[in-house]
Amino acid sequence: MAKELGAQKVQVKTYSALMINQLKGIYEVKEDALEIYVRRVREMGAWFGEVVFTHIPREENTREDALSKLATALDFAEEQKVLVTREVPQEHLMATLANASGDWMAPIELFLTQGVVPEDSKEAWRLRRRATRCCIIEG
Repeated sequence: MAKELGAQKVQVKTYSALMINQLKGIYEVKEDALEIYVRRVREMGAWFGEVVFTHIPREENTREDALSKLATALDFAEEQKVLVTREVPQEHLMATLANASGDWMAPIELFLTQGVVPEDSKEAWRLRRRATRCCIIEG
């Protein structure tokens, strides 16, 4: 899904510190069966400009843990794909076709593309909060 949306930076969250270290090449993968998965993840990682692996303690990861248990309990054919989509209500969609300097989007765009925030801490907090509802695709 991230590839289809044109994402350049992807964050992978897992409770397995071992898996993160194997994917980063810090630890050696000893099982042949796991090597196939590690190789596939690395191939998929090449689709993006940056892939960040983040360790999430298991106790903070209950929802994702339940989802992974469900996925491993299901019996999928080897090449079967499952597409999960999330529909965004129409009133929350917005597209801008041109970059008009001085408009209200300029600070958000600067923050998302370059990390620039206002010096005033309250304004910086507001900008970060507003930016969580925005993304830049192909631009």
